[in-house]
Amino acid sequence: MLQDYLDVAIFRDLIERHAIANPVALRRFVRQLMNTPAGLFSIHKLYDDLKSQGLAVSKDSLHAWLDHVQDAFVFFAIPIHTSSERARQSNPRKVYAVDPGLVTACARRGSADVGQLLETAVFNELRRTSADLAYARTESGYEVDFVTPAGLVQACASIEDPATREREVRALREAMANLGQKNATIVTLAVSEEIRVAEGTIRVIPMWRWAIERAAP
Repeated sequence: MLQDYLDVAIFRDLIERHAIANPVALRRFVRQLMNTPAGLFSIHKLYDDLKSQGLAVSKDSLHAWLDHVQDAFVFFAIPIHTSSERARQSNPRKVYAVDPGLVTACARRGSADVGQLLETAVFNELRRTSADLAYARTESGYEVDFVTPAGLVQACASIEDPATREREVRALREAMANLGQKNATIVTLAVSEEIRVAEGTIRVIPMWRWAIERAAP
């Protein structure tokens, strides 16, 4: 059923509405986005990939299609957090599906990555209350999933593995220091904890509790 919904959206909201003359390339474009959920998206890389598959499409068309899928509420893209417009335009954007169910329905391997699904769900909850979202990359190369008006938010299915915990906490600490933030959040599947660091406080909270708190008046 979800695959049918996506096919209808592609045909009616994209191909018909925008008179797209290369529907094969468009479908490949949409499938590529759906199979790299919560991932960095580069127009240049996708252009090269499509070209290698014998699908001729211009970069201008790909830029237009990315705008079209956002207008159709199929995907949403967020930029890197920076005060430089040039840097914002030159860096890849992160793309999220409107619903993690669509990601699962279209997964090539039969099941989507739990971490990507969680990050997609967190994004959609954040988008419900704010359109001002971005991701951050620290000087050491760590990535923070979301910079929001209310603070930093990281999505991680589990931080029980020591290496994962160290990576997620270090990413937030560097971003907190760089952006002058005293509080940050890690949304997980089950863990609840409060981590005190020199830069401030990192709250670890299960997705269900975090979403309920945000829904409370």
